[in-house]
Amino acid sequence: MRFPKELKTYIEQICPLVSTNIKGVGHPIELLSIEQLSWQMDGYNFDTVNQTTIKDWQDNWFLIASEGGEPIIIDLNENINHDDVLSPVYSAMQTSNGWDFAKVADSIGQYLLSAKAIEHAMSFPDVDEPIDENFNLASPVAQWLFPYLKTHAANHYDEWASVFENYLD
Repeated sequence: MRFPKELKTYIEQICPLVSTNIKGVGHPIELLSIEQLSWQMDGYNFDTVNQTTIKDWQDNWFLIASEGGEPIIIDLNENINHDDVLSPVYSAMQTSNGWDFAKVADSIGQYLLSAKAIEHAMSFPDVDEPIDENFNLASPVAQWLFPYLKTHAANHYDEWASVFENYLD
């Protein structure tokens, strides 16, 4: 299986030495460490307790992170014939029919930038409560985050911003 150029660069230059959490709303995103990257991923394609393969995981899904146990992957079959393309990032939810993946970023860089923007919003300077009990962002946070995500998350704005009730205001 061939790795896209952006994924190779991520592994060689950016992938953390120890697993790293990016905090946001709900579960943090856990970026896998360089040592955790593997073709055998416990709970996704392999059950270490029973030493058996889990069948509903495709070999072309390369896990780079998880969010609350849900996988964040690069599909190695996407754009496989082009060395200069970016690596779209997908997030999934487990359903009774297997994994339901949705594209959340056009590149690893866009994914990391969007995740870190949410993390920054949740600890926004000079704002004690960035989010209220109804999941509305405080005005100064919303004035920064929503335009930022519209610019940098682009086509995936709804994936990142829709957790907040006031994202369409």
